[in-house]
Amino acid sequence: MLKLILHDFRMHRGFLTIFGLAYPAYLGYFGSRMNSHRLFIILAAFMFTLLPLSVVSREDKFKAAGFRISLPVTRRDHVLSRYLFGWAIMIPLFAAMIAVALVLPGGKLTASSLLTTRFLLQALAYMTLIFGGLMPLIFRFGMTGLLAFLVGLQLLGVVAMLISHDSVRLIKAAIGAVGNSIAAAESVFGPAGSVLAVTAVLLALNALSFAVSLALFKKKEF
Repeated sequence: MLKLILHDFRMHRGFLTIFGLAYPAYLGYFGSRMNSHRLFIILAAFMFTLLPLSVVSREDKFKAAGFRISLPVTRRDHVLSRYLFGWAIMIPLFAAMIAVALVLPGGKLTASSLLTTRFLLQALAYMTLIFGGLMPLIFRFGMTGLLAFLVGLQLLGVVAMLISHDSVRLIKAAIGAVGNSIAAAESVFGPAGSVLAVTAVLLALNALSFAVSLALFKKKEF
């Protein structure tokens, strides 16, 4: 498994180097000027999940997956390596972005607001929902699935704003439900218990996403 992950890093090192340096620097600077830490983590989670999703979709574009599974690599190992590879990208880049946001002068976000258990759990939750929700779509449709999601997301935002303010409030409530759920877990289980409870839920969601992706990938012909 480790060999597969390291192979992915080598094969996409140019792409990852460029965006791996640009994303934390840009988002760290841009985010440090925000007043809302919630908007900050949502934007960061969305941008950082695009990196591993782009790698998987690029592979589909160049038909590399078919060659890979022709080697002594099972489809399960192939899919699992993609999930581990994704988290191996997202977590370090998110940490680098936080470091940039805190060291830049003139930033509005402080360590007391960013380096908290609730903030970090929210970041992991948003990344899980975006990454885990889109990975099956990528394994099924490749780059077409990613592009369809991005276009659909823009259209949904435009339609919601045109229809009524109630739609915007509904979207905000759905986004805020993540933070509210984590806050509720803290009140019920306490700080340490909430970390275990939320982590267990996020692992279960990742496992569910992996199972769906594997089932779709097993049906795919090359």
